[in-house]
Amino acid sequence: MANLSQLMENEVFMAFASYTTIVLSKMMFMSTATAFYRLTRKLAYEISEVSDFSRKLCDIEVNFAN
Repeated sequence: MANLSQLMENEVFMAFASYTTIVLSKMMFMSTATAFYRLTRKLAYEISEVSDFSRKLCDIEVNFAN
C-alpha cells in the first residue's frame, strides 16, 4: 500500500482530491442554500413533500415544474 507522502506527490491524485473537495463543498453549500430558500419562502416542489394537513396549517404554496 502506498504511503501518504507518495500519494501527495502524485499529480493525478492531487487533482482528484482537489476536484473532490470542490464538488463536496458545492454540494453541502447548495443543500443548505436550497433548504434556506424553501423554508423562508414556504415552498415545496413535490406534493409528496407536503401533507394536506401541513399545507392547510402553514399555507404553503406548491409549485409544480412542467
